[in-house]
Parts: sequence; C-alpha cells; structure tokens
Amino acid sequence: MGILLEKFGKYTLVDRLAVGGMAEVYLATVHGEAGFTKPVVIKRLHDRYNEDEGLVQMFVDEARLTAQLMHSNICQVHDLGLVDEAFFMAMEFIAGEDLRTLQDYSNRQRVAMPVEAAVFIMCEALAGLDYAHRKEDSDGNQLNIIHRDISPQNILVSYEGEIKVIDFGIAKARTRAVQTQAGVIKGKFRYMSPEQASGLPVDHRTDLFAAAVVLYELLTGRPHSLDLPDTEIIHRIREAKFIPLGKQRKVPSRLEKIVNKALSRKPDERFDTAADFRSDLLD
Repeated sequence: MGILLEKFGKYTLVDRLAVGGMAEVYLATVHGEAGFTKPVVIKRLHDRYNEDEGLVQMFVDEARLTAQLMHSNICQVHDLGLVDEAFFMAMEFIAGEDLRTLQDYSNRQRVAMPVEAAVFIMCEALAGLDYAHRKEDSDGNQLNIIHRDISPQNILVSYEGEIKVIDFGIAKARTRAVQTQAGVIKGKFRYMSPEQASGLPVDHRTDLFAAAVVLYELLTGRPHSLDLPDTEIIHRIREAKFIPLGKQRKVPSRLEKIVNKALSRKPDERFDTAADFRSDLLD
C-alpha cells in the first residue's frame, strides 16, 4: 500500500489505485467514533471537470444509480458528496483482482483457467446483471438499466471468492439526467455487441453479448483478435465473427453451444435474459 495519507473530508486517502479520463480512484479509510475505521474506495472527479455541469451530472448519475443496486454481485456505493469543491463517491472496498489481471497472470504462468472456475465467475456476474436489468424504482417502474461496459476490467474477483460487477459509469437507465445521443458509441469496443459497435439502439441483450465475450476469453485464455488492428476488431464484432471455441480449447459441447448462442449477431437469437443465460450455464 502507498503512504499518501491525504485528509479528504471524513476520509483519509491512503493510496491512489487508478487514474482515468474522468476521475481518480483511491484506497481510503473512513473514521468513526471509538477508533472505528473501515476501508473504502474513493472515486474523485478530476478538478478540471468540477465546473463542467454535464460531466458532474454524469458522475452524480452513476453514484445515484449504483446506490440503488443492493446485490451481493454488484459493488456498493456508500456515499456521494463534495469536499473542497471536488465531487466524489465512496464505494465498497473489494480486496481482490479484476479478471484482466487474473487472465494476464494465468498467461504468464501458462496455466489455463479451469472451465468450472470460468463458468462460476460468469454465473455470479450474470446474477448481478439480471438484478440490475430487472431493477424497479419505488413506484414499481422499470429502471431499464443497461451496463454497456461489461469487460474483464469491470468484473472483480475477491480473495474470498466473491464476484462483483463494477463501474456503471456509462450505464443507460430511464432515470439518468444525461442520456446518450443516438449514434454515439460508448464502451470498450472489444466487448461491444454488434448493435452497440454500429451505433444502433441497444437493450439489455447487449450486456449478454459482452458477458459471452468475457466468458469466451476466460475459456480460451486470451483476449480475442489480439493481433488485429482496431478497425478489423470492430468489423469482426459487428459481424460477430469469432474463432470457434472448440478449435481453441476442448470444452463440453453443451458449453460451446451456450457461448455460441450468447454470441449471436442478432439480439433475438441470444438469450432473452441474464437469468436464462445463467440457468443454462448452471445446468
């Protein structure tokens, strides 16, 4: 751990974990009465964006949206506030690694992730996604949440074996104040659905395609289309072209059929819900 130890309101920033285009992420501790302390993660908007009303609203939207998602497979948001004119959110600290880090480690060790482990991880992530997709507001209206950025970097595995979906920063929902304009592409293109990569309207099935891409990579042991230029990767994503799973690793034929279905180019040919996808994997 670092020795940053910067006071930030009721929090103490201990170590900077990551720097993104919009915010910085810190490991921090929150202090209470009688010596109470607890580790949390602070996501702080960059200073240069605190005067940008649009970006501030996006940041606030993310915190408000995620705070409504109370599920064991989704990272929890505990606090949203303003310290010294800097907007921040405080989130659950998860001691563990993201899937990209685990995958890179496996590649260096030349050890493939066991099929059972890959399927378990995706089943847990799909449980969180299904909850988010079905989430309703207090009046019983569907929030219509779509994550839009499911990727190995946004699925964490704790050292205790818990699986957490994180980062609803570009999630689409009915209640968001800032909505994405038609034709605007958001997300990591390697994990986009064909419709998302084409700038077309998306629904919750775009997340199922992305989840299938992540599972495909966990099973093959490497990112797909790794040596191709970005333009070719986008073309392949739009056409949903992947090297057949069975040609890269011996897996149960039933599992290969499930992955192929979830990777269908047309949304209507995929699973209807994350729960359906998960149910077939569990079977």
